[in-house]
Amino acid sequence: MKNKEIVLTFSALATILLGGCAMKTAAPIKRFGFDISSQNAFVALSPYRDKVAIVAYPESMNETLDDNMIFSYGKGDRGRYRSAKWNNAAGKLLEGFLVDTLQKSRLFKAVLPYSSNVMADYRLETVVHDFKHLVNKRGSFARLDIEVVLIDVRTGKLLKTKRFVYTEPTPTVDADGYVAAVRSALKRFSHDVTRWIAKP
Repeated sequence: MKNKEIVLTFSALATILLGGCAMKTAAPIKRFGFDISSQNAFVALSPYRDKVAIVAYPESMNETLDDNMIFSYGKGDRGRYRSAKWNNAAGKLLEGFLVDTLQKSRLFKAVLPYSSNVMADYRLETVVHDFKHLVNKRGSFARLDIEVVLIDVRTGKLLKTKRFVYTEPTPTVDADGYVAAVRSALKRFSHDVTRWIAKP
């Protein structure tokens, strides 16, 4: 059984590292976006309906949130896809996704990126603990681990904090499968984070 697990892991790694690459010429780099819109229902009751919020650029505990797509096959073992990247820095994609999610939820009067000069009432900060394609003996997964903090800008008081963790199975063990699972995890995250903020 152990030998089969080793074969599975190394086979998956070979697919990640070499899939789609010709022997003599490198495959063109594929660019992926989140390409999903939040599917939140309108939040009828919100204590922040007349307030303005800004979304800070995400911080990261491990990798730089650039355009590289990260994979891992064990604790401490990390790499980057050679022929697949995000179409923008991952931090920028996450920031934009959160702004879009909160705007459509109508939780706040307005939701803006941190670069805005508008005076805001609340600031939403995020810390990305994990954002990668995980391949191990259990299978292939998109791993998303994000901590969200809501802060009152005027007082500097931390109002609430919560960590959202998703391990979404990938339909295939490659970049396309990873991106599909990331999109699925983000849909769940948009629903969960909206309900969490709205809850008194």
